[in-house]
Amino acid sequence: MISREQAIEIIEKLRASKPAQIFQNVSDMDAGMKFVLMFLSESSKEVYASTISEKMNISRARVAVLLKKMEFKGLITKTSSKTDARIEVINMTKEGLKTINLIKEKAIKNVVKVIEKIGINKLNDFLDTAFSIKSILEE
Repeated sequence: MISREQAIEIIEKLRASKPAQIFQNVSDMDAGMKFVLMFLSESSKEVYASTISEKMNISRARVAVLLKKMEFKGLITKTSSKTDARIEVINMTKEGLKTINLIKEKAIKNVVKVIEKIGINKLNDFLDTAFSIKSILEE
């Protein structure tokens, strides 16, 4: 049986590792933009703001603000749906595609860097453990 002191020791190690700093190198808005661009790049059908809202689990109002900023930056365009002119279809621009491709390449380089430093086995063990912890905490 694990003692209370052992649990506290683990909590302190987690705090010392500062996981938020490790995984947060972008603002929330940038993360939202990356999510939308990734979603658009992987979608084979029309994408609507309501779909993005559902997938991101955020309000339509927040999605509207996010999409407006993305449109201003030239990452997306909005056009009327061919089946229902009241609905706007979200499309990625060439700049948006260029941006998401750069993001994907940076992610690949970062993973390669981690694998080179700690090895594929340790990384896989870490990921397996992280998924196990997530599963346990969701019970």
